[in-house]
Amino acid sequence: MDTSHKLNWLSQKILAPEREIPRPVDAETVIEITQKILNSKLAELRGNTKERRRLEEEASVDMAGIQTLFDLDKSRLLDQLYKEILTRIDIIYSDDELEMSQKQVALEELAAVIDEMREDMMNADEEEITTLVRLD
Repeated sequence: MDTSHKLNWLSQKILAPEREIPRPVDAETVIEITQKILNSKLAELRGNTKERRRLEEEASVDMAGIQTLFDLDKSRLLDQLYKEILTRIDIIYSDDELEMSQKQVALEELAAVIDEMREDMMNADEEEITTLVRLD
């Protein structure tokens, strides 16, 4: 299963209505951290050391609290999502056969896929909140 299909599969599992945990908001948190990591790699490729360090620090702080989400998620989908995205980032970033500009393009394409996933999670979370408000 290629990466985009695997990410889509994980996304659909998280969005399945019978799941209590992970919730879309939990996946959104995981995605935000991976976006910071990805953006720090892009900043490094662009030579922006200050931005890279800032994003790495933010991701590191966020990681301190995410372990609780992983512990609560008995399905392990959040952990799979996190590892799948990081693996893809690392594969692109460490590919010595790609030129710097090719790495940037590949990482930007991955960023677009991740942004779309995050958007799906945000929409699902908003729908969940709207449903809860209507029940009150």
